Amino acid sequence: MVKAVWEATEYCAELSATDEFLIRKAPVTISVDDKDKKFGDNDPVFTGSVENLVAEGDLGEVAFQRTNSDQNVGEYLRVLTATYTENDNYEVQVNPGNFKITPQGITADAPSDVVYNGQEQKQAPVVTGEDGGRTLVEGVDYELTYSGDVTNAGTVTVTVTGIGNYTGTVDRAYEIIPAKVEIVVD
Repeated sequence: MVKAVWEATEYCAELSATDEFLIRKAPVTISVDDKDKKFGDNDPVFTGSVENLVAEGDLGEVAFQRTNSDQNVGEYLRVLTATYTENDNYEVQVNPGNFKITPQGITADAPSDVVYNGQEQKQAPVVTGEDGGRTLVEGVDYELTYSGDVTNAGTVTVTVTGIGNYTGTVDRAYEIIPAKVEIVVD
């Protein structure tokens, strides 16, 4: 609070030139908007609003940012905040925002066809994130399941399921082609 001496004017006839009173700080609220992004994407532009400012610029340029650097899928509560220039005329309350990182989808190429050889032939597809970025790692970013006979000739379907920072399911098929046998008769 500020102690001030008021000079009497025509609007304040009840005050004398020597009356003292307190000027209280004006309450200002900065509310930071909740934001989200997909795993692997750049952070969005953080935004918010400022309420009850007497004059624009009294708090300098209000900037919005996040206070953590986590990049994995999850919901991060109250990590979006604001910075501003302190001003003794204001009591500032910042309402922080939440930040959510959602999983990225997956894509997969069909595995190559193979020729029957009597052995189990689990062909793995090349799996990437939906953004076309890096090649993903089985057991870390996705899991594979096979349906169909993976030893004998026929069609095999491999199902790719995103895990961790990746989501979605993709089915791809490949063929185990019958081996050519040449029979020579004497």
